Amino acid sequence: MSIVWRLGGVQGYFTRLHETGLYIVSDEDSKQAPLYGKEYFSTSKKHANEWGLFVQDEWNITPKLTVVPGLRLDSHSSGEKYDIDKDLSDKSFEKQNSAFPSTSFSATTFNPRFAVKYEVAKNSKIKTISPFVLVNCRASKRLGVFTIYAGGKNIFSYIQDEKHLDDAAFMYAPVYGATWYAGVSIKL
Repeated sequence: MSIVWRLGGVQGYFTRLHETGLYIVSDEDSKQAPLYGKEYFSTSKKHANEWGLFVQDEWNITPKLTVVPGLRLDSHSSGEKYDIDKDLSDKSFEKQNSAFPSTSFSATTFNPRFAVKYEVAKNSKIKTISPFVLVNCRASKRLGVFTIYAGGKNIFSYIQDEKHLDDAAFMYAPVYGATWYAGVSIKL
């Protein structure tokens, strides 16, 4: 039995998205608004920040069986803000249209982890996937019994093609963005 103890690690995911659009006030309830029938530009600024700190062990019970207990602290914050190029502050319009609020969300959680990995065969897979290329990078340096490592996954933020076009597509939507990590491990 061999033990690989990952003393700790850090993962982070940060995204910024700016969308622009040309809109027109045209709903029946806004006929009295000064901007009724006029176009305006809207820009949304969206962000999401995620990071995690973890500590875990990897116990190779047999050459094919590995047990991985660990602890993880995760934090997520996201939000969006809209800017428009015209003054939509008319009180009658404002009462009827609260479509431009800023939103924000933040949560931090503590998560225990326990995984069991078993190698059924050398080249076994649980599912088949279509070919898709992601560019990853990683580097490590051994210093005595310690190994310092760092890397990135999907470093160019490629987006995989949408596979599901039904009403639940958001559940299967492609994940995009880069993930970066760093940590220290010790081999006992």
